[in-house]
Amino acid sequence: MKRTILQARIVTTDNDAQTLITALERHARTLLGDDVTYRTQTRHGDRAGYSRVYLTATRNEDRL
Repeated sequence: MKRTILQARIVTTDNDAQTLITALERHARTLLGDDVTYRTQTRHGDRAGYSRVYLTATRNEDRL
């Protein structure tokens, strides 16, 4: 069973979106390790010139 262990949504400028999501994923990998599945997504923001960036980390866990 997969369990979500991290979810993050950040609103940032279009210019900073890719840099920020890359840095967030790298930092999460340092903290949580490589046995976790990381998913990133970037979407348009509610205001012109802004984006929403998402990071989700899940881990496979055995059921007891």
